[in-house]
Amino acid sequence: MWDVPPDLKNYTRREVLKRVVPCILLLALLGYVLFSFGEEIIGTHKALAKMICYPLIMLIPFILTGVPFKMLDSSWTGEIIHVTVKEGLSAANGAARRIYGDVKVIVTIRKTSGKALRYKMQAAVFPRGEGKGNVERALNMYPVGAKVCHLYGTKHIVVIPSTSNTMVLCPVCADDNDKEERACRSCGHTLVKDIKLSKYRK
Repeated sequence: MWDVPPDLKNYTRREVLKRVVPCILLLALLGYVLFSFGEEIIGTHKALAKMICYPLIMLIPFILTGVPFKMLDSSWTGEIIHVTVKEGLSAANGAARRIYGDVKVIVTIRKTSGKALRYKMQAAVFPRGEGKGNVERALNMYPVGAKVCHLYGTKHIVVIPSTSNTMVLCPVCADDNDKEERACRSCGHTLVKDIKLSKYRK
């Protein structure tokens, strides 16, 4: 486990509460409704029907709030061990689609726990017709051997900048920032420019 800055820890706690609190409230509401009107809702007094229907209904809050999926997430670090780059068409319409394309990047990351995973990175838009240079730029953005980190509650993988990099992504909003800045210019959260592992790794 890496040492997450205090403001990012607070962010992850808020992300947990945003899911857990509504889930608990919905569970309490559904529990009351089923206790009071359950037989009328499912249309039968049979115990077997209740045993089947009640648990299924009580799953609704977990599905709506996404609690199980978020609870499987965590903050972790790793290293890029393989990169696949493919040029494609931009999502833009009309003339912009003919002018611009994008580079799709899929990286294989080995986490510090030893587990490997494949992750689709954010596509980089570029002027079409620049050829192989666009692929090379994408490979420079996500070089093999680079350290990466993921913050709980986000969809982003942040590449730790090397000495030659001048930019770094925000771990919360994924906006580009100058490496010399301490906090993100968009959301104000701390930028992760180095990984310090905790005393006890997980």
